[in-house]
Amino acid sequence: MRKALPSIAGLAIVLAVMAACSTTKVVPVSTVPRSPIPDDQNVVVFPCWDGMSDEECTAYIQRPFDVIADITRAQDARSPGDVLLESFLSAGCRVAPGETTLVFRAPMPLPATFYDALPPLLKTARNLGANGLIILAVAPTGATGVTVKARAIYLHDLPPIPNTTLAP
Repeated sequence: MRKALPSIAGLAIVLAVMAACSTTKVVPVSTVPRSPIPDDQNVVVFPCWDGMSDEECTAYIQRPFDVIADITRAQDARSPGDVLLESFLSAGCRVAPGETTLVFRAPMPLPATFYDALPPLLKTARNLGANGLIILAVAPTGATGVTVKARAIYLHDLPPIPNTTLAP
């Protein structure tokens, strides 16, 4: 009796699923535990990645803070599928005047961007009790991924900022 060998297509699917895992790594810095902040509170994001030193970044933030943890988010490509109008327009495409909704089918995975990695980073920061996030580096990973290195911080003099959503 002959053993069935897995097909190349089946193996490719398994490898693709294994490779399509976005990950978040947290390295605690502070020994003081903080309570998570609620989802209805914003986390202030500070972009400090343009070759800024720690001193320059601290001066840029202009308020006292404690570092809670360093976070690295490896974000894989977005799955093929329906892409909304906002993504279509951000790619430089235009639609006819008066067109309000547009959905098209993406034939292949779309490259991940900083904006794909940001929501999981904000959720991780909230869970750590951070009300601020310093973006230290954004770099492409492979052909379609992105890696974001960030620092979760607690800003001492920051009142809670309600999480608001822009109206369409």
